[in-house]
Amino acid sequence: LHLRIPPLRDRSEDIPTLIWHFLRSFNSKLSERVQEDFAQVFESAFAYSYPGNIRELINIVERFAVLADVDRTDTAYFTALCQMCLYPDAAAAISELAETLGISRATLYNKLRGCRKH
Repeated sequence: LHLRIPPLRDRSEDIPTLIWHFLRSFNSKLSERVQEDFAQVFESAFAYSYPGNIRELINIVERFAVLADVDRTDTAYFTALCQMCLYPDAAAAISELAETLGISRATLYNKLRGCRKH
């Protein structure tokens, strides 16, 4: 049996549903926290091309779920975290990101190192 499944970039309408599914499976408490602002928080993730296809989407959502502070309520925090998960190697803005997330740069580096091990 040979199945041809189109890449995510060709079926972008599936991306929000997939992100929501994996977010709930990785952290239901977090999914409840971002439910109201889901479209805003993940707007950049909806437009991302996912060159690694579904595996990359899963890794990004898992990274988001692992790094997120579920006690935070501000949309800006979750939006910045989503950006960091999409572009983890964009180190130029790491100080600003740590400040937005309300953590030190050292803590951010430690969290990023922990995510790369998984």
